[in-house]
Amino acid sequence: MDQLQARGAHVYVPRKDFDYAVNVGLRMLRLRRLMGEREGLYYAQAEEMPLLRYYANSIAHLLEK
Repeated sequence: MDQLQARGAHVYVPRKDFDYAVNVGLRMLRLRRLMGEREGLYYAQAEEMPLLRYYANSIAHLLEK
């Protein structure tokens, strides 16, 4: 998140609590069936990889060196 902010991204952290933000994000991805969870481990649903890549590409320019 620090790297994203340093490159000009607006990073919203609900309740100013990083752990909460991660948990909410994972819950939303699971509710949308983009990710699954098994024995405490999260994984991307294979059939949803194109959409996950689309989301990742929307911020890729902020992570380039």
